[in-house]
Parts: sequence; structure tokens; C-alpha cells
Amino acid sequence: SQEDIGAFFFECTEFFAERYGRENIISAVVHLDETTPHLYLSLMPILKGRPCAKKLFAKKVLTSLQTELHKEVGKHGAWNTDRKEV
Repeated sequence: SQEDIGAFFFECTEFFAERYGRENIISAVVHLDETTPHLYLSLMPILKGRPCAKKLFAKKVLTSLQTELHKEVGKHGAWNTDRKEV
């Protein structure tokens, strides 16, 4: 339902806010233009007071981030989403 979609992506946004700081989130917009609803979240990665995407979003880190997001948001409660092992 629309309510469930909103609640799920709210939890996803909270995950990123806790991890990277709410003040660093520029926007979070849910798109319903494809078969699967999806979230576009824009944030400014800050490390030690400076923008730093290379360390915070290296390939290995992003893979781990997907796994952690699934464990903390997708896998529990009403969502019970599946994720392939990488």
C-alpha cells in the first residue's frame, strides 16, 4: 500500500540519517515510476568536517552498506525483503 511504501522508505531514510547525519541529507524522494518503488536519497558525505565520498562510498563499503541496510530495515518486521548474497 502507499502507506507501507512511505513507512518503509521513512525507515530507510532514518538509517542513512543516523549513519551520516540528518543535516547531510539533501533530499529523499520516493519514485513510483517503475514496477518497484525506489528511493533516491542524496547526501553530502562528510568525514572530519570535509566532504569525502571516496572513503565513505568505496565499492567494498557500498556492498557492506547494502547488507547492513537490509539487516536493519529490510529483513525485519513487516518488510521481510529478500536480498541475494554477494
